[in-house]
Amino acid sequence: MSDAATLKAAISKTDWQSLSLPGGYIDAWRQLHFAAQIVSEVGKSWSQPQPDDSHTNLGWFGSINEGGFESIISKTMPSFKARLHARTLQLDLQTDDSTVIATLDLAGQSLADGMRWIETEATRIGGPRLQPSVPAPDLPHHPIANGTTFDSKDQAAFDAIARLYANTDAMLQTLRQALPKASAPRTWPHHFDHALLSVVKADDSAAMTATIGIGITPPDNLNDAGYWYVSPWQKHPATDGLNWDELATGAWIDREGSVPMALLPVTDVSGADEQHEAVSQFIAQATAICLRNFKEES
Repeated sequence: MSDAATLKAAISKTDWQSLSLPGGYIDAWRQLHFAAQIVSEVGKSWSQPQPDDSHTNLGWFGSINEGGFESIISKTMPSFKARLHARTLQLDLQTDDSTVIATLDLAGQSLADGMRWIETEATRIGGPRLQPSVPAPDLPHHPIANGTTFDSKDQAAFDAIARLYANTDAMLQTLRQALPKASAPRTWPHHFDHALLSVVKADDSAAMTATIGIGITPPDNLNDAGYWYVSPWQKHPATDGLNWDELATGAWIDREGSVPMALLPVTDVSGADEQHEAVSQFIAQATAICLRNFKEES
């Protein structure tokens, strides 16, 4: 198992873009969350369904050294993929070598407009849907859900969200090398969280019995600012005898009937000194505590 110092040393080597969250960052985050539903249509309808819904998930494309991950990108189909430029809300359909086939500026368009466009163009390029898509339930409250159009004028806000995901992805890409059976970090369109999952324990049939999810998620009922998290899970929760040490940054929050989850609000880091240090320490320390507790579990 990896201790906190080892994990922190690994992820502290990653690049980090200085982060400052303007007043409109939550609105931009919500808009990107809804725009991601359009991008995910490609995976939902034109790829083979997977039991874990991984055919719907998304990645971030770009280089942190070149200003951040500017694009949300779908699974690549045999002939095309969808790509959303996060800073401008430009939506493209592209070939697998990134040649642009069709383009829509989502700014000024509604969610329904975007859905109609993706269906028309994807059908033209890739043929009929393999299966109908199922809309994500319980999306956050936002005027876009009621027909308001996308608006990308607040460039600072969209830039801030791109930086959040770029910084997080860079850390997770390194962290996964030090964790047991860790997945590649992906964005899940339902919650718009960007995370990896480490399988710490499995039973004789290879079914997961203990995992750790690590990532970033938009504002929800746990925190209204958005936050980084380290979320342990056990098939048969055992809470006695486990030690959830106090964290240097962030805190454990109680989850009734289950083990606690570590949470660090993005507003605790925005504009602060030593941002990379704070987030690295949070992820490394909380993850190491989870690994230790799972190791100690009988």
